[in-house]
Amino acid sequence: MTECPECGCVYEGFDLEEVPVVLRQLGVRFSIRIEGVDDPTLRRRPEPAVWSPEYICHVRDFFLIQRDRAVLALIEDRPGFARMYRDERVEVVHYAEEIPGQVAHDQLRAAADLVARVFSRRSPDEWQRPLVYNYPEPVERDVAWLARHTIHEGEHPISTTAPAEIVERFLERSVEQRPSRLASLGLGAIQLLASHGAAGGTDPKLVAVVFTDLEGFTAFTDTHGDAAAVKLIDEHRQLAGPVVRQWSGKILKTLGDGLLCTFPDAEPGVRGALELLETAPTPAPLRLRAGVHVGEAVVSKGDVMGHVVNVAARITETAGGGEVVVSAEAAARVGDVPNLRFGKVKSRRLKGVSERVGICAVTEVAIPAIEPG
Repeated sequence: MTECPECGCVYEGFDLEEVPVVLRQLGVRFSIRIEGVDDPTLRRRPEPAVWSPEYICHVRDFFLIQRDRAVLALIEDRPGFARMYRDERVEVVHYAEEIPGQVAHDQLRAAADLVARVFSRRSPDEWQRPLVYNYPEPVERDVAWLARHTIHEGEHPISTTAPAEIVERFLERSVEQRPSRLASLGLGAIQLLASHGAAGGTDPKLVAVVFTDLEGFTAFTDTHGDAAAVKLIDEHRQLAGPVVRQWSGKILKTLGDGLLCTFPDAEPGVRGALELLETAPTPAPLRLRAGVHVGEAVVSKGDVMGHVVNVAARITETAGGGEVVVSAEAAARVGDVPNLRFGKVKSRRLKGVSERVGICAVTEVAIPAIEPG
């Protein structure tokens, strides 16, 4: 097993079929992480020896180099790779002169898509093709390790959560994957898991609120009974949890067949909602729908309070199965993102909301990658 002692990343935890998706998400997550931070702040190193803008440039270049290494490994037998010279590269190619925001929003996203493509649709034999990785010491690896190492290099700088939160997330994943594990956890671990999301203040802060529910759930319950419905909801939440966390969100409540989630801003909220569409239970003919709104709210004790919550809930009611509908405010805050397409904004009267609300549907579209010249 390969594990990073600093961020706790376990390479074997990455499903090879999901590698392309995770890599593309990393490109987007870097953009989200620095959203609204001015260029001088991004250029400032927290300590003289700690990279700041350099890491964004490094990950971009690393993705492109890993792409070429993967191509070579898929063509040649047991190729060896020259070192990247990551530290020397900082000065040689003038990372300090680059614009961090532009690198993250444009170049890093394109690089993530390019490397994701080469790891797409690989056969078991291709994943096992050998190669020699020369950093820090020469060692024989395979294409599967190369793919997972590429993800780790992008995940590492983003994984800066505090130790307590890391433990909470580990416990959440454990229970989601195998609910019976709850009985084997110690009392302290159970208390920590139960209190997840309870910390919070009373000051309003900007959040994106996402509601979901399952179209056809009532009919499913009538046909199959309550026990089957409860089992189906448990399975749905196990699938939804990792998706929400992937976009830095939290599931605050399970409301019957629906979820109440919060995200740090509009773009991760919208992207999380779109990915949640794929967590609708199967083989039952159920389809998930979601509504997204952004605004100030008080997040406290595992709950979120504010007008934004009511609006998000009412927006969800306007969506059809397999659809995400967002407020005009959320769409405007996301802005012009190449692979998100917002429909025409329509003004609607929503139950319990005094003012008219602008809403539109959002979909994810594929964009062609731009090959580096």
